[in-house]
Amino acid sequence: MASNYIEWQFQLFNRRTSRPVSDATGLFRVLTASAATVQTIYKNAEGTAYTQPATLVGGAGRFFTDSSITTVDLTILTASGQSYFVEALTLSQHRVDVDPEKLEYTFICDWQGTSGCGVAAASGFSLLAGMRINDVNIHVTTASTATAYDFGVSGTPKGFGSIVQSSATGWRQNEVVLTSSESATFPIVAAIQKRGSLLVDFATGYSATATAGRSTGFFSKKPYIVTATTALVYGPIETQTALTANGYIYISYDLLPTVGN
Repeated sequence: MASNYIEWQFQLFNRRTSRPVSDATGLFRVLTASAATVQTIYKNAEGTAYTQPATLVGGAGRFFTDSSITTVDLTILTASGQSYFVEALTLSQHRVDVDPEKLEYTFICDWQGTSGCGVAAASGFSLLAGMRINDVNIHVTTASTATAYDFGVSGTPKGFGSIVQSSATGWRQNEVVLTSSESATFPIVAAIQKRGSLLVDFATGYSATATAGRSTGFFSKKPYIVTATTALVYGPIETQTALTANGYIYISYDLLPTVGN
C-alpha cells in the first residue's frame, strides 16, 4: 500500500566554494508556502511526529509531509548565526546555495498567537552571541481584533516591540509613540512605547501641557548586541489573548565575529 507521506531533503551549499555546509546544531522550521503558519512534518514515512524547529544534520534537513504538499517555505538559523529564508521549496530542490561568509542578515521567524495573556512564548529559536540587532519589524498576516503583542528576548520580553497591535493586517514599524500636546508644535514622547527598550533610549515629556520651559522628551535609536545565547520570545500583552493572530518577525542584524572572544 502506498504511503500517505512524501520525503523532503535539502542541503546547504557554500555558494563560493560549492561545498556542502557543515552544521550539526543549526535549526530550521518548515512553514506553509506563502503563509506564516507552521507546516506539519514527520520524521519518517510512518508519520512519527517531528517537533519544530528541527536540527540540521551536516548542514542538511530531512523530513516528511502529507503527500498532498508540493511546496513549503523554510526559515533557517545556522550554528554560526547566519540566517536564510527559502521561499517555495519544491520536492525536487535538494540544493540550497547560501553565502555563509557575509556579515549582514535578516532573520525571518513566524509568530503564532497561541499564548495566554501576559505569557511570553518561546519562538523555538535563540539569538546568538555576536549578533548586533539593528532593527526589528513585525508583519501581521492574520489579524485578531483588539489584541496587542510584545516581542523581545528572554529576560526582556518587550525589548523589540511593545503593544504591537494585531487588529489589522500589515506592517508594524515599531517606531516611538508620539502624542501631541495642546499645540501641535510641542510633541510629547509618550510613556508607553511601541519600539522596545533594547532598541531605543527615550525619556518621556515632562507634561502633556505645552508650556514654555517644559521638556518634550527625547528618543534615540540604538542597536542591541547579543553577548550570549538568548531565546527569542513574544506574547499577547496582559489582559489580552489571541489564539488566531500570526505573522512574521523580521530581525535585521550584523555578525560581529569577535563578540564572545
